[in-house]
Amino acid sequence: MKKSLQTKVSDRGQVSVPADIRAALGIEPGSMLEWEVSTDGSARVSVARQRLARNAESLVGFVRKYRKPRRTDEWFA
Repeated sequence: MKKSLQTKVSDRGQVSVPADIRAALGIEPGSMLEWEVSTDGSARVSVARQRLARNAESLVGFVRKYRKPRRTDEWFA
């Protein structure tokens, strides 16, 4: 699928991604986009795929933050 659309940059530097492109690329709120600028003045935007390791680290951090501390003897009970 090759599709070209124009969007306008807002005063705050924001760009809206058209709905059909968001749907085709699986872009959801919170998705990260990667911008690559070439020396010829063109730009390429792609969906940044998070590495599994980064997601695992985030999960470990979340668990540490919200888990209930237990004494050692409770672990083996």
